[in-house]
Amino acid sequence: MLNRQISRDKRGKIVVRLGGLNDIRLGSPAHPPTFTPPVVTPSEKLEPSIADYTFEQYKAANLNIDQQHDIIGKLRNELPIIDRDEVDDTLLRSMAQQFELAIFPTCKMMHVGPLAVKRMFDNQFRMAYGPEVEAEVLAKLGLCRLEDIEKAVTAVKTGMVTKEDIAHSATNVEESSIRQERDMVAPPPPKKKARMAPPNNTQKDLKAHIARRRRAHRGCKILTLRSVVVSQKWEVLSIGS
Repeated sequence: MLNRQISRDKRGKIVVRLGGLNDIRLGSPAHPPTFTPPVVTPSEKLEPSIADYTFEQYKAANLNIDQQHDIIGKLRNELPIIDRDEVDDTLLRSMAQQFELAIFPTCKMMHVGPLAVKRMFDNQFRMAYGPEVEAEVLAKLGLCRLEDIEKAVTAVKTGMVTKEDIAHSATNVEESSIRQERDMVAPPPPKKKARMAPPNNTQKDLKAHIARRRRAHRGCKILTLRSVVVSQKWEVLSIGS
């Protein structure tokens, strides 16, 4: 909508001015706008970042363990990846000194097997993070658990034994048992007679003396009892015996 204003200047000439919405003077204080300005709503106050608070403020808040873990997670999310990796490397390097200075020397001093130490680390990791996280980490690293390796080796060994192997082993057992029976039934080897030197005179004399002594004990002895009382007593004893 245009407004035409007609006026005269100082020289008396007629001057026509057009006024409208596109007039630059509408925003000036002398010519206020004819339309209502838009309502400006105040913007919401942004909450301060997690990194805007100081350590003293966090300490004074007396947060519990879960809240502290949440704050640490938010801080890690706001950090760049490069800075986050650097913080992780520094933290892990400082904690690795405990293994280097305390755990490994103690295990070596007490002669604990390396296999038991590795199993202990795996069990502690499984208890802390759970079996699902452990399986995911091992899959990313291209590794597997020691128990899985032992089970796989056992399965391979049991799978390698086929029916033909079992039949072959059974025939071997039968052949060995038959062979043992044959060995047991077989006659003993012939005995060889030892060659002895002919006896000399001393041995002959010894044998003759032993033969005479044995021959002297042979035969029977006759006992004559001249007393009647002794004879009766002997008869009673012989009957009682």
